Amino acid sequence: MPKPLINPQDNGPAMNQLCKSNFTTNIIALNQWQDCRFKTWLLKPGMGFAEPDKWWRDQGARPTLHEGLDLTGFQDNANDEYHLTEGTMVPPLYGGRLVNIIDDFLGRTVIVDHGLSNHAGHSLHGFYAHLSPAAKLKNGTVLNEAAGLGTIAAGNKICPAHLHISTVWISPDFPVDRLGWPDFAEQEGFKPCDPWPFI
Repeated sequence: MPKPLINPQDNGPAMNQLCKSNFTTNIIALNQWQDCRFKTWLLKPGMGFAEPDKWWRDQGARPTLHEGLDLTGFQDNANDEYHLTEGTMVPPLYGGRLVNIIDDFLGRTVIVDHGLSNHAGHSLHGFYAHLSPAAKLKNGTVLNEAAGLGTIAAGNKICPAHLHISTVWISPDFPVDRLGWPDFAEQEGFKPCDPWPFI
C-alpha cells in the first residue's frame, strides 16, 4: 500500500478563480499538429493525480501516490491517436518565472512559478518532468505560456517517454531552489494539487 503523499481533494482555495490554461492549444501549435482536431487526452489508469498504481511495465503499486499527471497522447475527432514521444516540445501551463531545474529518473524537471496566488499568498508552481530543457533556460528566466520549456526526454527499459506535470501551491518562504524529488510530499508551505483542472 503506498504511503500517503497528498490530499487529492486539496486543490487550493483559489482553484475556482483560475481559468483553464491554453496548454493543449499551445502544445499542438509548438509541435505543428494543427491539422488534428483535438478531442481528448488519452489517460490510462495510473496516470492521474494521487493514483496508487503504475501505468507502465508491471503496473504494480507505486512507492507513493502519484504526484501529478502523466500525459502520453491524445485522440482527435476522427479517433486518430497522437503520441507525445521523445522530442515533443512542451509548453508551461501558464507564463511565469523559472525557479529551478532538477534531475529526475528520465531527464530533468523544470520548475516554474506561475505567479498565480491563492488567498494564503501561496503561488502556483508547475513541475514539468522528464524533459531535455531548452539550452536558453536558467533560473529567473521569464517564460511565455506559448514558448517551449524543452522537449520530452527518452524513456528507458522500465518506463516509456512521457510528460509528467505536477502543480503545487508554495509559500513565498519555501526553499524551492533546494527542492528535490525525494522531498516531494505535502509539508508546511508546500501543497500539491491535481493538475487536471488546469489542463
